[in-house]
Amino acid sequence: MHEKSCVMLRLLLNRYHGGEVETLLRGLPEEDSQKILNIPIESSDVQAVLEQPQDAIKNIHYSWLISPMQEIEKNKLPVVLSLLPEPHSSKLRKALNETSAPLELTPSAKSFLMTQLYHSFKFNEVLPVEYLPVTDMTPLVHLHKNELIEIIDFLGIYDLAEEIHHIVNKKLLEEIYTCLTRKKQKFLRNCLHQKEKLVTQRLELEHWDGDCTKLSKILHHKGMVRLGYAISGQHKDLIWHITHILDTGRGEKLARYCSKDPISGVTDTLKKQVKEVITFFKQASKK
Repeated sequence: MHEKSCVMLRLLLNRYHGGEVETLLRGLPEEDSQKILNIPIESSDVQAVLEQPQDAIKNIHYSWLISPMQEIEKNKLPVVLSLLPEPHSSKLRKALNETSAPLELTPSAKSFLMTQLYHSFKFNEVLPVEYLPVTDMTPLVHLHKNELIEIIDFLGIYDLAEEIHHIVNKKLLEEIYTCLTRKKQKFLRNCLHQKEKLVTQRLELEHWDGDCTKLSKILHHKGMVRLGYAISGQHKDLIWHITHILDTGRGEKLARYCSKDPISGVTDTLKKQVKEVITFFKQASKK
């Protein structure tokens, strides 16, 4: 039985036959019955399965659609692009050099065609967030791209805090602080006073030329590594949702740092750091 069918049957069993359901599955092959019982879904809400693909695609960065769009026949592209929500449609037109005007489609036609398109992209093979086990990393899937990027940038500050402990050159320290916003400076001070540390490879900023853009890229990379290690061991579909909030370049890079299992002595510490960054943002927004 296909995983999607197992999920739907599990939801219906939860909805209409709460509690023990083993007896209801006796008519199925043992393999299918066990597969359904092993699905860790407590929800009885089928709405997420029935969610319109237009809504689901809004949470996926448009860059993930470029490659599938390039496989579509040129004469069908105007129709397909007219199905997509904004700003996806406009950005894809620009990326694909498509100059045709958007087509006016009836709601029913748009809904039908969009469902077919969504299936062809194979996005429907991923479980909706609502049906995934809730963990301390689940809040990440509810962020927008810029919010997730900011978390990545601030995670890199932990590496900077470790580096600063090795710097005695006051001029170099001044140059570093000049490159940071007030918000990052404040977070850096918090990191400098933390007792729980993680041994990482030094940034070796004594070789840095003072270019703020280069420092930002270094910290962004370090933050990406930390986030990848932090979400290691999470459900594969949760990782899929998180990586697809980002553009393909960042998303694919983040996925490379994710492991199937948590990294002993690392993942738990980094999950705490992710939560610390989120808490810091919430407190800052209240001021």
